[in-house]
Amino acid sequence: MKTISSLFLAFLFICNLTAQNKLDSLEFYNQNSTDTIRLNKLINYCFTHIEEIPDEAFLYSQKAILKSKELNSFSCEARANTNLGAIEALRGNYSQALKYYLESLALWEKLKGYRGILLSKNNIAQVYGYLKKTDLEYQFLKEAETIAQQYA
Repeated sequence: MKTISSLFLAFLFICNLTAQNKLDSLEFYNQNSTDTIRLNKLINYCFTHIEEIPDEAFLYSQKAILKSKELNSFSCEARANTNLGAIEALRGNYSQALKYYLESLALWEKLKGYRGILLSKNNIAQVYGYLKKTDLEYQFLKEAETIAQQYA
């Protein structure tokens, strides 16, 4: 029994260290995101850990949007908005998810970033599916399919 208790405590300690390491990494990437390469690392890290630490990923994705605007990087801003949309979708806040995905789509359209447009339309279609708006879901999926066929 003593061994099981010791193993359980060790497991809890390791889990705590892992969670702290993720938060430390987010803060490190945030403080060092002085250019778009480093800012992309922050955005990627947030996306990778959306399910594990959604509140922190949301906060740092919001910070990434502010830094994107400072650096005048529409692509970073679009990617950070996609992160926010994904987090809101995971939370079941579909109207908020839609807002972020539409913002991301607008930025990708401004850049003529067809891959980003395609992914945004897929994300929007998924949210419309959750909202049981199948006509809009189908519309956005067809638009994404058309883009995929044009640029594949």
